[in-house]
Amino acid sequence: VTVLLDEIESLTFRFLMGNGDWTDQWPPIAAGAAANSNALPRAVEITLVLPDEGELIRVVEVAP
Repeated sequence: VTVLLDEIESLTFRFLMGNGDWTDQWPPIAAGAAANSNALPRAVEITLVLPDEGELIRVVEVAP
């Protein structure tokens, strides 16, 4: 086991849906059984909180 980063206060993810709304879960619960299980979010927002650095936010584009 190799520790890459320790003392993390929190790590959260949000997902950008095709309609421009953000959700905390993928696939979104609101999509229900009718949702395409192969669909990808447009982007993923990663929020990392470290005691020494504070809050770091990165947004990664997944699908156009």
